[in-house]
Amino acid sequence: MKRNFLLMLSICITMISCEKDNDGVNNSISLIGDWKLKSSCGGFTGACNFPKEDYNKILLIRDSTIAEYINGTNSFTFDYEIKSHSIHDDYIYYELQFNNTTQRIKVDKSELHFEKGDFVETYSRR
Repeated sequence: MKRNFLLMLSICITMISCEKDNDGVNNSISLIGDWKLKSSCGGFTGACNFPKEDYNKILLIRDSTIAEYINGTNSFTFDYEIKSHSIHDDYIYYELQFNNTTQRIKVDKSELHFEKGDFVETYSRR
């Protein structure tokens, strides 16, 4: 009986002391990708605007560059640096520095939320 108790106790201690291998980051969430504008919301009224069919705004985010294309024409391309990030279960907040500014970006599995002053542009993954 004492032997069974010690065996069960050692199994319990082993299970309790095991560390979780996952560091809390959902590996399917990535800043890198091609993103298409879905909406722009905010301002004084908090209203949302949705792009018309003939307006196509794309963000291309790579390992160290971010580029914006409007109707196929490059609006800007900048090198960026991740200044900080905070990890949550379903999303990651990034602070990116590029073009002498810091921008907050929230990324989840299917959407990217780009804070621009009083507005937030929402993009969907292409």
